[in-house]
Amino acid sequence: MKLDKLMYTMAHIITPILLLVIGILWGHFVSEKPIGMNLTDNLSVIAIYYIIISVIWTLNLNTIRELAKKNEK
Repeated sequence: MKLDKLMYTMAHIITPILLLVIGILWGHFVSEKPIGMNLTDNLSVIAIYYIIISVIWTLNLNTIRELAKKNEK
């Protein structure tokens, strides 16, 4: 798998899923919040994460592509 695709997959798919699962488990077992409040809180955190990571990804897109090209050679 190319480096840029791997980085994209980690930043936009795997990390948010892990954050969501860990947050829901933490809220259920440790904080003992109701499932509705727990889910909305964690989805809000994921939304903020997506906004921040998308801005970072867009600003560094050229650098990411250059690194991926160097890694292929």
